[in-house]
Amino acid sequence: MKFTLFLILSLLLSSCSTTHKFPQKNVCFLLFNLKTQKFEEIINHHHCDERLPAVSTFKVPLAVMAIQSHLIENEHSVQTWDGNRRVIESWNKDHTAKTWMKDSVIWYSQKLTERLGKIKTEFYLKRFEFGNADMSGGIDSAWLTSAFFFSGPVKNTLKINGYEQVRFLQKLWDEKLPTSSQSQQITKNLLVNEISSTHILSGKTGTGFVGKNDEIRLGWYVGYLKTKKNNYVVVINFTDTEKLAAKGFAGSDAREMAKKILKEKKLW
Repeated sequence: MKFTLFLILSLLLSSCSTTHKFPQKNVCFLLFNLKTQKFEEIINHHHCDERLPAVSTFKVPLAVMAIQSHLIENEHSVQTWDGNRRVIESWNKDHTAKTWMKDSVIWYSQKLTERLGKIKTEFYLKRFEFGNADMSGGIDSAWLTSAFFFSGPVKNTLKINGYEQVRFLQKLWDEKLPTSSQSQQITKNLLVNEISSTHILSGKTGTGFVGKNDEIRLGWYVGYLKTKKNNYVVVINFTDTEKLAAKGFAGSDAREMAKKILKEKKLW
């Protein structure tokens, strides 16, 4: 109820247009102040309210449940490469939990989900209130979409919207998820991206494709900005308005778009 009230009040003060910022993209951007417990920016409320494939943002709750289940002990926990070569060269080697998150290694995630199983994974996702918590599309790919870097059959069922990402990340930051504090602390350490003398940016990108023929890019970036004065949850997603309007990883684009908005707000 409290979160909903803050959302309503924030909507009255927020911007809902992104055309001047990012043409040819449907963008959702949310900036939530963890100190005041209020939204400081909401761009395109309706798009933020739309559930989209979780893609690699799923790695955040997956890390929490894997650590809680002792499948990952710390950021140095290694999974051994199976020797099968993938399109992304950086995936073709052994990976630690830290490099798994950094390089967004799908096979590492699949080893974890296969060991957790569908029942346990959905149990955690429901308790975390992570989107629709639906893994019926397959324990090895329910969070994924068709993509050039994933050749297996895909039936995407795990979906989440921007506001749900904020609520999940808020609980993770406050270590109020129904797991040990240690599992949440280690997960937050895995997410650190950039550190300066005044700022720490932590988060996870996500890249996918949507639309009738999977020709529309989907990009996510979800995480935290820590400054000297405040701490924030930062969530952005976008879908291109034209088929394959751009090349490259949409998740990386989403992270740069988020940083651009933060710079405009003099927070980065």
